[in-house]
Amino acid sequence: MALAILAALALAESSATSFATDAGDWEGGSLGDGVLVVTESTTLTLDSMASFTLTARVRLVDGDGFSLLAGGSVFDADYTGTERLSLDSDTAPFPPSELDFDAESTVADNLADPDLARFGDEFLLGGTRDGGLVLSRDPDAAFVDFASIVADAAEPDLLVGTELHVYFSRDGAIHRATAPDGESFTEEGEVLAPGADFDSTGIGSPSVVIDDAGTYHLYYSVPATGATGYATSADGLAFTRMGELSTGSDRLWLADVSYDNGAFSALYSMGDGLGLALGGSDPTLADDGTDIRPLVEADQASWADDGFGAPTLLFDNDALYAYVAATDEGEAVIGEIGSEPEPGTWVTLALDWDGESLLARWNDVELASSATGIESFTFTVDGSLEIDEVEVEYTTISDTGVFDSGIPNTEDSGVNDDTSTPPAALDSADTGAAFPGYNAGEWLGDPGGCSCNSTAPNPAVFSLGWLLLLRRIRGNK
Repeated sequence: MALAILAALALAESSATSFATDAGDWEGGSLGDGVLVVTESTTLTLDSMASFTLTARVRLVDGDGFSLLAGGSVFDADYTGTERLSLDSDTAPFPPSELDFDAESTVADNLADPDLARFGDEFLLGGTRDGGLVLSRDPDAAFVDFASIVADAAEPDLLVGTELHVYFSRDGAIHRATAPDGESFTEEGEVLAPGADFDSTGIGSPSVVIDDAGTYHLYYSVPATGATGYATSADGLAFTRMGELSTGSDRLWLADVSYDNGAFSALYSMGDGLGLALGGSDPTLADDGTDIRPLVEADQASWADDGFGAPTLLFDNDALYAYVAATDEGEAVIGEIGSEPEPGTWVTLALDWDGESLLARWNDVELASSATGIESFTFTVDGSLEIDEVEVEYTTISDTGVFDSGIPNTEDSGVNDDTSTPPAALDSADTGAAFPGYNAGEWLGDPGGCSCNSTAPNPAVFSLGWLLLLRRIRGNK
């Protein structure tokens, strides 16, 4: 008996089949131009899943967002001003690659070299004013009052840890000051001096981040040439020069680097515009996988008469903030670059559930939660949503039957779903799933090599991978 069960399991594992599914497999939505179009909601119901992996290619055509309900858990993509991805209580911002940027209004006057940070419950905006560093604090990022923190200094970069640090330029070198209480800064001296090569003329505009391993990464500019240098440190005080990051006409100068969710990003100024460099896990932002894209041109900003100066980038929980220095009618100002998710972008959404923990992946963003008793998936949209492909692989303990979509689909899967004479390629068992319009427990032809049927011993565990592909209508794809 044990050998028979093991043989059945082996055959079931190897009998995964792919086929196109009818829109009838989903309650709600309609097929059009090769995609499932959803204007309110659509549901796919399965049966008694012990675990599963679901992947789908989706895009919001218009509206404020959409949700995917799995059991009692909800994945939500909010395309409004919140710009948030969430799985139950776990949240993350939209990836910068899926945001649309534009120039908005100014947030501060008579201020240069902005740097934005979050310390406790407050946003901090540092800058250069009257030959020294100043700092403003506000829980709502409405910056009005600025206090002096370091004299005879310029180009601050705020770094938040257990203490508040500020890196800055002075006399062609990079220095650091620290405020254990977040308010009173004590200078700690020079952390990097000019080198003997590309940066021998002096360095400035520091940007420092700490990765998950505790390594400090320092990015700096060479004002005389516009080059960008890179150095690392174990303690944030003694840096080792690693070399020049950018050369020639494509230099990324005046760059502000951010580290979030294991990825390095940099907002950089080229004078006549701003760009975003997404380097993934590569701190040098220079490998073949680095995504460098222009964001906003200076002529789009009414407050930038002479182009853009130093920028600052902040990822804060559910939002991304981008500020940039400029000159408006002769006065130094800090302008805001707005961002919002861009409908129409195709993304891959995946859910993995092992019976307890639920993991959602939105392209490269991961969110985690817990869930129980998942038997269906429901997409709900405020607007219009397109779903290009859905794949579901799941395991279950249940009676078995044969599922056949009843659709001739040789173009999509190479399987002829002629229910009168099922070919051997369809000889596999489903898991008791109740698809709308089909009786999952009814044999459609000879069950063949699975050695199991709707009266198979229970509770035998059959692990099957089902590929549920929305039937593509060729021609416009």
